[in-house]
Amino acid sequence: MFAEFRRDQVPTLHLVSPHLLAEPADWPGHLHNVGAPVVPPALRAAWGENALPPGLAEWLAAGDPPVYFGFGSMPLPDPAAAVGMITAVARRLGVRALIGAGWSGLAAGAQRDGLRGGRLRP
Repeated sequence: MFAEFRRDQVPTLHLVSPHLLAEPADWPGHLHNVGAPVVPPALRAAWGENALPPGLAEWLAAGDPPVYFGFGSMPLPDPAAAVGMITAVARRLGVRALIGAGWSGLAAGAQRDGLRGGRLRP
């Protein structure tokens, strides 16, 4: 599918902060980074996303800011392997990791790897 997108130059929007992903000078004209979307509070509340998951605020306050790994709707063929890689990298670097699994299937891999709620201490 992605080969066809490139071949046909399908307009593609990247919803990422330009601080994280600056558009390279050689990007094709059909690729655009439009910045991170901001969801209005009323819509977040309607989705049930207006509060942090239980224990997350305390975990965030209990140490250095974590490195965030967000997967959104990205499919992963081997969620357990992805969690294992994140775990190994975070431990090697001595950082805390926060995983936003989205629809990726990572939650199942996280449970097998001993993570709780996508949070890892080094």
